[in-house]
Amino acid sequence: MKTTVLISKVVVLLTAIPIILFYASSIINTYKTQNTRQQLFSYVSPNGSYRVDIVNRGEDSHEIWIIDDKENINSIIDISNNLEDTIDDYDVEWMNDYVLIHIVRSSYTIKINYDSLDGRMVKPRTTSIVMPFVKVFLLVLFLLFEGLFLFHLKHEKKYILLMIVALILFSSIPSMEYNKSYHPDTVNVQNESEGFVSKANISISSNTMTFRHANYIDMFMLFDTDEFITISTPVNGNSNQNEYDFCIYEDYANLSVVGEDNFAFDLIFDGPDGVNS
Repeated sequence: MKTTVLISKVVVLLTAIPIILFYASSIINTYKTQNTRQQLFSYVSPNGSYRVDIVNRGEDSHEIWIIDDKENINSIIDISNNLEDTIDDYDVEWMNDYVLIHIVRSSYTIKINYDSLDGRMVKPRTTSIVMPFVKVFLLVLFLLFEGLFLFHLKHEKKYILLMIVALILFSSIPSMEYNKSYHPDTVNVQNESEGFVSKANISISSNTMTFRHANYIDMFMLFDTDEFITISTPVNGNSNQNEYDFCIYEDYANLSVVGEDNFAFDLIFDGPDGVNS
């Protein structure tokens, strides 16, 4: 009987070890993916004052960097849209007062005025190296307490409690990293142009990364073509001292930030082949 119980305990522990190792490896790989970037290609303005860099950031995620002639990053817009790493995915048009960045085969174009970029500096989104290792540490603690619970004949209740505490701390880390401070109702947009109808549900939220004191605006869009797009952009300053204004017009949406940072961009709702098709 004792041998059967011992074998059962060993089986339980050996089953838990690869699961814990898998989760730990997944956490580390996610950290590496989120913080590894590869510059794909660039578009330089005719006068050389700005350039647009397309940067790969992990699977299905590209960042659009706008950089001035002093190599300051004026704007970063992170998009997730199942994009391929080809120059044919983008169409950049430089105008007198603004730049148009169209994602080919998508239903929208990003428009940014130069006056929103002047003197502005932002940093790429990075994940704190501390939190991934805290997660791994908590998983290792859970495995240790499980082993003590299975093979240490005393203090079983204490080890169960410690296992529960480790799991609670592990599951609460995401809410500790991000503090969502603003979330208006979802809005509906409909644009009809030359027989093409584009509908989109859009929601917006502001998230502060607690451990980096960095603020990001996230937009979630679902088009009538079942195209789901997320757009995120870093914003300078404390989220409590910035005001966010999101306005819907006939064929575009405008997001503007007023406060410690002053930044705005438009999302133009396109036909399948480009602006106002």
